[in-house]
Amino acid sequence: MLGETETQYRSCGLCEKMCGLEIESKDSKIVSVVGDKADIFSKGRICPKAFVFQDITEGNECIRQPLRRTVSGWVEMSWEDALSDVIGQIRHINAVYGMHGVGFQVSHLASIDDGTLGLLLFLFARVSVGVTRAVDLSKENMQREELSSLKGLILYGNPPASTGAKVSALEHLLESLEVFVSIDVGLNEASSYANIMLPPTFPADLHFDDLLQRLSAEEVGAESLLTAI
Repeated sequence: MLGETETQYRSCGLCEKMCGLEIESKDSKIVSVVGDKADIFSKGRICPKAFVFQDITEGNECIRQPLRRTVSGWVEMSWEDALSDVIGQIRHINAVYGMHGVGFQVSHLASIDDGTLGLLLFLFARVSVGVTRAVDLSKENMQREELSSLKGLILYGNPPASTGAKVSALEHLLESLEVFVSIDVGLNEASSYANIMLPPTFPADLHFDDLLQRLSAEEVGAESLLTAI
């Protein structure tokens, strides 16, 4: 309700530790971020990264609506159009090139730990939108021939430059993609190659699992999904 303070409990998605957060907001504005003492793992302890959630959700460069690249620049689009567009393009690539035409990469922090988070997110994407291929854009893998067969890429909160990939090989790969969907809170070095940008939302969630739930629910129709938001 307008003017009232709301408390939400979330897991921090900025690294693989997934510490518990207690977030207070008022009129859709964050007023405090502290550790969730009831979290069985972090027990109320958080690092300084957690405090940037306010900048992520309220900063001037924060993306609040899906964006489509046009010849004149980025243009906002509705969630209904964005979901239909993404799903349609992925299924088109799968039909033309086979089920390994679209790759999915999550944060490198998840993949260099025990890989559990990255695996779960990949399985979610596989079930929901038909993506059957997890990829690694790290420097060690950029020259592998198998990456050259990618026709589409979903990048989940992880600009490729942060993986240490060779810039020239990375640029060649991204330029060759027919579909590049970047899921992130703002424009970054990956955005210059993406044709669709999808943001997280607030206050429904403060990180990216909300988006994957939206993509999964597209199976029952974008219109019915939007009525539940």
